[in-house]
Amino acid sequence: IVKESTFKTYLENIEESATLIITLSWFDTITAVVSPDCRVPFCDDTWYGDKNSSISTFQVMGCPGEIFKCIARLCELRKGLKEKHLNKKQAHEIFVKVKNELLRYREFVLFANDTDENEIILRMKCSQCWSIAVLLNFYLLVHPEEKEIVNGLLLEFISIYGSMESTSTHVTQMVWPVFTMSCACQT
Repeated sequence: IVKESTFKTYLENIEESATLIITLSWFDTITAVVSPDCRVPFCDDTWYGDKNSSISTFQVMGCPGEIFKCIARLCELRKGLKEKHLNKKQAHEIFVKVKNELLRYREFVLFANDTDENEIILRMKCSQCWSIAVLLNFYLLVHPEEKEIVNGLLLEFISIYGSMESTSTHVTQMVWPVFTMSCACQT
């Protein structure tokens, strides 16, 4: 129903439907990125929303839709490498493109004039943590020999995450970033 453009346009205008679409796409993508069979998400990229959407993965889960698109690219890269559809050069090209996208995490946060300064800072930190987690996974997949960069990303994540209010709803939704960073820790 959601893939049919006529229905999708209608459903996006109903807040409860849009929230359900976001929640399902979030769950689908996170289960895909941790799946041992390296599956890709079933959902469409547009389901995540973006910073200009009335409802997006950011409003519901604290991660910008633009970063969720990068997680979907990670899933596609994992599958392509597992099934040998991609060679190292192609994987590196995808890595560079997505890396550049992830480094723009600040641009994915909407700044409204009426938003509290602390809320803006929290949004930026959430976006940064998700971006670091995805970037670390790309490094581990494409450039696992870059141990210094991986360790730097781990330290940056720990520092940013540790500075955030732990009871914030956006912080409590960071299960996958915390899980994936923990899996990469050496100590």
